[in-house]
Amino acid sequence: MRDLHNNIDVAVTLAAAAVDDPANGTGVDLSDANAAEVIIAVGTIGGSASPGFTVQVQESDESAANFTKVADGDLLGGGGELESTAANADEADTRGHNGNKQYVRVAVTAETGTSPTIPMSAVVVKHRLRHIGAAA
Repeated sequence: MRDLHNNIDVAVTLAAAAVDDPANGTGVDLSDANAAEVIIAVGTIGGSASPGFTVQVQESDESAANFTKVADGDLLGGGGELESTAANADEADTRGHNGNKQYVRVAVTAETGTSPTIPMSAVVVKHRLRHIGAAA
C-alpha cells in the first residue's frame, strides 16, 4: 500500500505531562522498522530565573538500561541534545534516527532556573516497517 497510515507505527516514549525533574522516556523497540522519526512537543515553560531544560534523544541495545545520547551524525534534522527555554516554547521538534541501536527514547537530562516545569511529550514514528500491517 502507498498510504502513510498502514506503513507507520507510533509509540509514546515520554507521556504527556508537566515535567519538573529529569525524566527518562520508555525505550521504543525499532526492530520492526527500517527508519524512525522522533517528535518532541514542548509547551510553555514555567518557573523563574530563566527556566529551561535539556532534552536528549538516546539509544541503547537494551530496552531499559545503558541509554546514551545518540551521536549527532546518526540524527537527521539536528543534534541529539535540544535546549528548551522560554524562547523556543510551544513548539514541536523532530529528529530522524539513523543509528544502529535497537531502542530509542527521549530523556529530560537537566534543568535550569527556579522551579522549572515544562509540559511536553515525545513519540517515535516508526516507518518503512519490515512487516507491512505491523502498525496498530
